[in-house]
Amino acid sequence: MYPRNAAGSVLDANLEPFKNTLGNLTIMDPAQNNIGGNDSFAVKQPIYQTSSVLLTQEIGIKTAWTQQEIVDHKNLLIDAAVKIFRP
Repeated sequence: MYPRNAAGSVLDANLEPFKNTLGNLTIMDPAQNNIGGNDSFAVKQPIYQTSSVLLTQEIGIKTAWTQQEIVDHKNLLIDAAVKIFRP
Protein backbone atom coordinates (compact mmCIF):
# COMPACT_ATOMS: atom_id res chain seq x y z
CA MET A 1 0.00 0.00 0.00
CA TYR A 2 1.15 3.57 -0.35
CA PRO A 3 3.60 4.46 2.44
CA ARG A 4 2.82 7.17 4.97
CA ASN A 5 6.29 8.70 4.57
CA ALA A 6 7.04 8.11 0.91
CA ALA A 7 10.23 9.65 -0.42
CA GLY A 8 12.45 9.48 -3.47
CA SER A 9 11.31 7.16 -6.23
CA VAL A 10 8.43 5.85 -4.08
CA LEU A 11 6.83 9.31 -3.81
CA ASP A 12 3.73 9.55 -6.01
CA ALA A 13 2.01 12.93 -6.09
CA ASN A 14 -1.23 11.28 -7.23
CA LEU A 15 -1.33 9.00 -4.19
CA GLU A 16 -0.17 11.49 -1.54
CA PRO A 17 -3.74 12.73 -0.86
CA PHE A 18 -4.83 9.11 -0.23
CA LYS A 19 -2.07 7.98 2.11
CA ASN A 20 -3.96 8.63 5.35
CA THR A 21 -7.37 7.46 4.16
CA LEU A 22 -9.37 4.35 5.01
CA GLY A 23 -8.73 2.82 1.61
CA ASN A 24 -4.99 2.83 2.18
CA LEU A 25 -5.21 0.88 5.45
CA THR A 26 -5.11 -2.82 6.20
CA ILE A 27 -4.53 -5.09 9.16
CA MET A 28 -0.98 -6.37 9.48
CA ASP A 29 1.25 -7.98 12.02
CA PRO A 30 3.37 -5.16 13.52
CA ALA A 31 6.60 -6.96 12.63
CA GLN A 32 5.52 -7.33 8.99
CA ASN A 33 4.48 -3.70 8.89
CA ASN A 34 7.93 -2.63 10.11
CA ILE A 35 9.65 -4.77 7.47
CA GLY A 36 7.75 -3.04 4.65
CA GLY A 37 8.09 0.42 6.13
CA ASN A 38 8.13 3.10 3.47
CA ASP A 39 9.00 0.81 0.57
CA SER A 40 7.03 0.71 -2.66
CA PHE A 41 4.00 -1.51 -3.16
CA ALA A 42 6.07 -3.85 -5.35
CA VAL A 43 8.56 -4.41 -2.53
CA LYS A 44 5.84 -4.89 0.10
CA GLN A 45 3.63 -7.11 -2.09
CA PRO A 46 5.23 -10.41 -0.93
CA ILE A 47 4.70 -9.32 2.68
CA TYR A 48 1.00 -8.82 2.01
CA GLN A 49 0.79 -12.19 0.29
CA THR A 50 2.14 -14.00 3.37
CA SER A 51 -0.08 -12.18 5.86
CA SER A 52 -2.26 -14.24 8.19
CA VAL A 53 -5.12 -11.83 7.38
CA LEU A 54 -7.11 -12.81 4.27
CA LEU A 55 -7.99 -9.20 3.48
CA THR A 56 -4.30 -8.30 3.42
CA GLN A 57 -3.46 -11.37 1.32
CA GLU A 58 -5.96 -10.14 -1.28
CA ILE A 59 -4.08 -6.85 -1.50
CA GLY A 60 -0.92 -8.83 -2.22
CA ILE A 61 -2.57 -10.42 -5.25
CA LYS A 62 -2.99 -7.02 -6.92
CA THR A 63 -0.41 -5.99 -9.52
CA ALA A 64 -0.35 -2.31 -8.52
CA TRP A 65 -1.65 0.03 -5.83
CA THR A 66 -3.38 2.93 -7.60
CA GLN A 67 -6.02 5.52 -6.77
CA GLN A 68 -8.66 3.11 -8.06
CA GLU A 69 -7.34 0.27 -5.88
CA ILE A 70 -7.51 2.58 -2.86
CA VAL A 71 -11.09 3.62 -3.65
CA ASP A 72 -12.13 0.00 -4.23
CA HIS A 73 -10.51 -1.11 -0.97
CA LYS A 74 -12.24 1.72 0.92
CA ASN A 75 -15.61 0.65 -0.49
CA LEU A 76 -14.93 -2.97 0.46
CA LEU A 77 -14.13 -1.95 4.05
CA ILE A 78 -17.21 0.26 4.29
CA ASP A 79 -19.47 -2.48 2.92
CA ALA A 80 -18.02 -4.97 5.41
CA ALA A 81 -18.47 -2.55 8.32
CA VAL A 82 -22.07 -1.87 7.38
CA LYS A 83 -22.82 -5.61 7.24
CA ILE A 84 -21.11 -6.24 10.56
CA PHE A 85 -22.23 -3.25 12.61
CA ARG A 86 -25.63 -2.30 11.18
CA PRO A 87 -28.37 -3.30 13.64
